[in-house]
Amino acid sequence: MSKNRNNALLYASLQQPALLEAFRLLGLSGPNPLDTVETYARSQGVNEAFLRVFVASFLGEDRSKKDRFPSYNIQPLMRCCAQFLEGLKGRIVFLEEDSDYRTALEQLHVLLMEQFLPHAQRVYELYYSPAYTAGMKSGLGYSVEYFDARPNAFEHALLEAFPRLSLDDQRQLIELHRDLNAWMRLVGQLLQPLILEMEEQVVRSRHRSVKDIARTSHIDLKATLPSDGLTQRERETLRWLVMGLTNKEIAEQMHVALTTVISHRRHLIQKLGIRSLSGLTVYALTHGYLSEEILINED
Repeated sequence: MSKNRNNALLYASLQQPALLEAFRLLGLSGPNPLDTVETYARSQGVNEAFLRVFVASFLGEDRSKKDRFPSYNIQPLMRCCAQFLEGLKGRIVFLEEDSDYRTALEQLHVLLMEQFLPHAQRVYELYYSPAYTAGMKSGLGYSVEYFDARPNAFEHALLEAFPRLSLDDQRQLIELHRDLNAWMRLVGQLLQPLILEMEEQVVRSRHRSVKDIARTSHIDLKATLPSDGLTQRERETLRWLVMGLTNKEIAEQMHVALTTVISHRRHLIQKLGIRSLSGLTVYALTHGYLSEEILINED
């Protein structure tokens, strides 16, 4: 989506026809033939950076890490993702009921509707209700970091189903898989990062309220440690990591070699299944690993 005709939304929709349907689900009208992201965003009254990443996700292009957009885009985006996947699920009638591809898509739909989206809605409500967040009885026990927006099961299932289908059904499966990949990119590159940022703010708000309680009631915030299989050194690495230190700085703080820190980080990812810094931050805060550091840094 950089220049010339590649920047025209009509040309983008030729590359990924499902883009026009996604616009409709997002509550937008179809673009004019010569509309660019900039002119279309202005005519529709939407944030340009948000729309740029939305389109780039569908086309499989890398999103700019400089892009910033307001969190109020999340609710229409959640509705769009839910309805888009609902539409994909409705297109699998040509597959046998015991097909691995059909099963995988139905399971993905259940995870999105019963786990991911209810949690995302709660995060959204907590994010915009600081007073409620401070008074809630427990923190967030789930993170959208745990949601796999690109299950490997679909690649294997595609190869398994393809030879047994007619030519017309093979064409339908190819189109379905193309649109499913666009949906996965939309969730993985846009919706998940947005909610992760909000999760972190919600948990920090919750943690500040716990800090205030601790000051008045002398509660020991480090009375218990979660049993997640992390070693003491891995926990220490996690604390420094989410506080923004580089690998080299962590090595200096822990008085170990740089390769040791890299090894600890690799073990953290393997044991927790969390790769992003936002996800690790949410995990560290919800599991009590940052109590002491936050008390120090916020005083």
